[in-house]
Amino acid sequence: MSSNLTSEKLLDVGNYFFKSIVKSIRRKIGKILLSIHAILFLNTKGHDFTKQLTNCGNTPSLFDIVTICFNEDRFIKIQVQLLKKYIQDPFTHILADNSTDKIKSERIKEIAKECQVGYIKIPSHHFKRNHSHAAAMHWVYKNVIRPRGRKFFGFIDHDIFPTAPIVLADKMEHGVYGRPTPVYAKSGGVKERTKEYPYWSLWAGLLFIENSLLKDTSIYKITFAPKVIGDGDFLDTGGGLWDSVYKNIPYPKKDFLFESVKFRATEGDRVQTDHYERHDEWLHLVNLSNWVETPEMEEKLTYFKELLAEKTGEDFSQLV
Repeated sequence: MSSNLTSEKLLDVGNYFFKSIVKSIRRKIGKILLSIHAILFLNTKGHDFTKQLTNCGNTPSLFDIVTICFNEDRFIKIQVQLLKKYIQDPFTHILADNSTDKIKSERIKEIAKECQVGYIKIPSHHFKRNHSHAAAMHWVYKNVIRPRGRKFFGFIDHDIFPTAPIVLADKMEHGVYGRPTPVYAKSGGVKERTKEYPYWSLWAGLLFIENSLLKDTSIYKITFAPKVIGDGDFLDTGGGLWDSVYKNIPYPKKDFLFESVKFRATEGDRVQTDHYERHDEWLHLVNLSNWVETPEMEEKLTYFKELLAEKTGEDFSQLV
């Protein structure tokens, strides 16, 4: 009897270790395949205006400001208009189209032509959600930003808008500007930054960096992906820059205004559907692409259009 029990235990232990080894091998193979896909993607040529964009030098711009567009064309023209109105630094605006919807892509391209701003279609890829956004940032950095060599570059989401005059160069502290974000705990909530646990990053939707901070780093050692820390805690999209940028500079000391505002009465408190955010002089109209399905989406869009008109004194009734 005891001999049978011992055999069964040994079999269970053997099965456990076999499954663990198989799982580990799958993870390693998955990482290798993902790395190969990333390298191939980064070296894929973009569509449309890549050559003209990387070679253009007619405007003595100090900043390249890149909007990562994703399946949302209704407010892009408003963003273009407000950047031209409020950004006081010389800059070049580039629409980097990461859309999966062909009709939306065509409309974004038309807007770029009409508004005379840069446009580039990011090659197709198999990254999802946050990793898709990070891959788009990395591809644009390698193929557009680094070759152009402006002093500063910035990534902004397609649903964030300046609402007052901004001198970006004055906001750069230790070569960066944006909203500092903490480590998100695997169990929920956030982790406090300490001397022993120093991790932080800047939100990827409003991120400005001095080019010199990355110019000597290999393209393949840079990542805009989330950074996993320990056993599942993580820095969100852009957190991978901890290793190449943030750990090498002091934590920003300048006050950054951040406020999340619930704009309509609903049950619960869903940020993605019922809030907008204030980021210094910018308004972030959360989830315009509706990747988190929003009840009464048209009501939300109407409210946002009226909010932007109120804040800026502009008439956007014909633009959306």
